[in-house]
Amino acid sequence: MLISQDEIRLKILNVKDRVDNPTADLIKTIALFGKSRFKIIIIEGILSTHKYKNMLSDLVSSFKYNSYLYYFDIPFEETVRSHNTRYKSSLWGEETMKHWWLEKDYLRLGNEKTINCDLTEKDILKMILDDVEHRSINSFIAKFPCLQS
Repeated sequence: MLISQDEIRLKILNVKDRVDNPTADLIKTIALFGKSRFKIIIIEGILSTHKYKNMLSDLVSSFKYNSYLYYFDIPFEETVRSHNTRYKSSLWGEETMKHWWLEKDYLRLGNEKTINCDLTEKDILKMILDDVEHRSINSFIAKFPCLQS
Protein backbone atom coordinates (compact mmCIF):
# COMPACT_ATOMS: atom_id res chain seq x y z
CA MET A 1 0.00 0.00 0.00
CA LEU A 2 1.46 3.36 -1.02
CA ILE A 3 0.38 6.51 0.79
CA SER A 4 1.69 9.64 -0.91
CA GLN A 5 1.72 12.83 1.15
CA ASP A 6 1.31 14.95 -2.00
CA GLU A 7 -1.66 12.89 -3.21
CA ILE A 8 -3.39 13.20 0.18
CA ARG A 9 -2.59 16.88 0.71
CA LEU A 10 -2.98 18.25 -2.81
CA LYS A 11 -5.43 15.97 -4.60
CA ILE A 12 -7.70 14.71 -1.84
CA LEU A 13 -7.68 17.50 0.76
CA ASN A 14 -6.49 20.44 -1.37
CA VAL A 15 -4.74 22.14 1.56
CA LYS A 16 -1.51 24.10 2.06
CA ASP A 17 1.34 22.30 3.81
CA ARG A 18 1.06 24.18 7.09
CA VAL A 19 1.11 23.13 10.72
CA ASP A 20 -2.24 21.65 11.78
CA ASN A 21 -3.43 20.89 8.25
CA PRO A 22 -5.44 17.62 8.20
CA THR A 23 -2.96 15.71 6.03
CA ALA A 24 -1.15 14.01 8.93
CA ASP A 25 -4.44 12.83 10.42
CA LEU A 26 -5.62 11.34 7.13
CA ILE A 27 -2.27 9.66 6.45
CA LYS A 28 -2.40 8.10 9.92
CA THR A 29 -5.99 6.93 9.42
CA ILE A 30 -5.17 5.35 6.06
CA ALA A 31 -2.03 3.65 7.43
CA LEU A 32 -3.97 2.21 10.37
CA PHE A 33 -6.69 1.05 7.96
CA GLY A 34 -4.04 -0.79 5.96
CA LYS A 35 -2.29 -2.29 8.99
CA SER A 36 -4.36 -5.50 9.04
CA ARG A 37 -4.93 -5.59 5.29
CA PHE A 38 -1.52 -5.13 3.66
CA LYS A 39 1.88 -6.69 4.31
CA ILE A 40 3.75 -3.49 3.46
CA ILE A 41 2.64 0.11 3.81
CA ILE A 42 4.82 2.87 2.44
CA ILE A 43 4.30 6.49 3.42
CA GLU A 44 6.27 8.77 1.16
CA GLY A 45 6.68 12.49 0.88
CA ILE A 46 8.45 15.48 2.30
CA LEU A 47 7.30 14.93 5.86
CA SER A 48 8.81 17.78 7.85
CA THR A 49 9.23 17.15 11.56
CA HIS A 50 7.28 20.18 12.73
CA LYS A 51 4.19 19.01 10.78
CA TYR A 52 4.42 15.21 10.69
CA LYS A 53 6.65 13.93 13.52
CA ASN A 54 3.80 13.32 15.99
CA MET A 55 1.85 11.32 13.41
CA LEU A 56 4.90 9.29 12.40
CA SER A 57 5.82 8.68 16.03
CA ASP A 58 2.28 7.42 16.71
CA LEU A 59 2.48 5.09 13.71
CA VAL A 60 5.88 3.74 14.75
CA SER A 61 4.38 2.96 18.17
CA SER A 62 1.33 1.35 16.59
CA PHE A 63 3.32 -0.77 14.17
CA LYS A 64 5.95 -1.53 16.85
CA TYR A 65 9.03 -3.13 15.31
CA ASN A 66 7.45 -3.33 11.87
CA SER A 67 8.37 0.18 10.83
CA TYR A 68 11.37 1.65 9.06
CA LEU A 69 12.16 5.29 8.53
CA TYR A 70 14.43 6.57 5.77
CA TYR A 71 15.62 10.14 5.45
CA PHE A 72 16.98 11.25 2.09
CA ASP A 73 19.85 13.56 3.02
CA ILE A 74 20.42 15.03 -0.42
CA PRO A 75 22.20 18.39 -0.92
CA PHE A 76 20.06 21.33 -2.00
CA GLU A 77 21.95 21.61 -5.30
CA GLU A 78 21.14 17.99 -6.16
CA THR A 79 17.51 18.56 -5.26
CA VAL A 80 17.34 21.55 -7.62
CA ARG A 81 19.06 19.57 -10.39
CA SER A 82 16.59 16.72 -9.96
CA HIS A 83 13.63 19.13 -9.84
CA ASN A 84 14.73 20.69 -13.14
CA THR A 85 14.21 17.31 -14.86
CA ARG A 86 10.56 17.07 -13.75
CA TYR A 87 7.48 18.32 -15.55
CA LYS A 88 6.71 20.50 -12.50
CA SER A 89 9.93 22.47 -12.91
CA SER A 90 8.10 25.24 -14.75
CA LEU A 91 5.75 25.76 -11.78
CA TRP A 92 8.45 26.88 -9.33
CA GLY A 93 12.19 27.32 -9.30
CA GLU A 94 15.25 27.45 -7.09
CA GLU A 95 14.26 30.63 -5.20
CA THR A 96 10.92 29.14 -4.12
CA MET A 97 12.63 25.89 -3.18
CA LYS A 98 15.06 27.79 -0.91
CA HIS A 99 12.07 28.94 1.16
CA TRP A 100 10.87 25.36 1.54
CA TRP A 101 14.27 23.80 2.23
CA LEU A 102 14.82 22.18 5.64
CA GLU A 103 18.41 21.07 6.18
CA LYS A 104 18.94 17.87 8.22
CA ASP A 105 15.27 17.63 9.25
CA TYR A 106 15.68 14.25 10.97
CA LEU A 107 12.85 12.70 12.96
CA ARG A 108 15.23 11.14 15.51
CA LEU A 109 12.88 8.29 16.29
CA GLY A 110 15.57 5.67 16.78
CA ASN A 111 15.19 3.46 13.73
CA GLU A 112 15.65 6.20 11.12
CA LYS A 113 18.29 5.52 8.47
CA THR A 114 19.93 8.14 6.29
CA ILE A 115 20.18 7.78 2.54
CA ASN A 116 22.68 10.04 0.82
CA CYS A 117 24.14 10.63 -2.63
CA ASP A 118 26.80 7.96 -2.08
CA LEU A 119 24.16 5.24 -2.37
CA THR A 120 22.93 4.01 -5.72
CA GLU A 121 19.29 3.15 -6.34
CA LYS A 122 20.33 -0.50 -6.12
CA ASP A 123 22.02 0.12 -2.73
CA ILE A 124 18.90 1.87 -1.41
CA LEU A 125 16.59 -0.89 -2.57
CA LYS A 126 18.88 -3.54 -1.06
CA MET A 127 18.93 -1.70 2.29
CA ILE A 128 15.14 -1.50 2.42
CA LEU A 129 14.60 -5.09 1.30
CA ASP A 130 17.19 -6.34 3.81
CA ASP A 131 15.37 -4.46 6.57
CA VAL A 132 12.00 -5.94 5.61
CA GLU A 133 13.43 -9.44 5.17
CA HIS A 134 15.21 -9.24 8.54
CA ARG A 135 11.92 -8.29 10.18
CA SER A 136 10.11 -11.13 8.44
CA ILE A 137 12.70 -13.67 9.58
CA ASN A 138 12.59 -12.36 13.18
CA SER A 139 8.77 -12.45 13.17
CA PHE A 140 8.86 -16.05 11.96
CA ILE A 141 11.41 -17.08 14.62
CA ALA A 142 9.40 -15.33 17.35
CA LYS A 143 6.43 -17.61 16.52
CA PHE A 144 8.58 -20.70 17.10
CA PRO A 145 10.58 -20.47 20.35
CA CYS A 146 12.39 -23.72 19.54
CA LEU A 147 14.18 -21.88 16.69
CA GLN A 148 15.57 -19.19 18.96
CA SER A 149 19.22 -19.55 19.93
